Amino acid sequence: AAVDVVFNGEIRQVPLIQRWGVAQLVTSITGTLVYPLDTIRRSMMMQAGQNNARFKSSLGCGQAIWRGSGYRGFYRGLHANLMRSVGGACMLVLFDEVRHHLSTV
Repeated sequence: AAVDVVFNGEIRQVPLIQRWGVAQLVTSITGTLVYPLDTIRRSMMMQAGQNNARFKSSLGCGQAIWRGSGYRGFYRGLHANLMRSVGGACMLVLFDEVRHHLSTV
């Protein structure tokens, strides 16, 4: 896990807030990296079931977004997604805590 790498395996000596900070950083970076693919997926889903589909493929959808808005079009709504990642970071830290406590029982 990223926390083990950052803290050299001494995860139990690291304060909870620092472990959450690393988890938040990881979820934010990965969320930002995959967000363009998520944008394409959402655009394709919005046209599903329509008779006159705007996009024939994911590649065509990506090209239309690029032509219409440039690279910023792929990241529209990213801020809300990053706010949602706070809960994901909390779950990662909580999972590690529960796993540690269950292994000591």
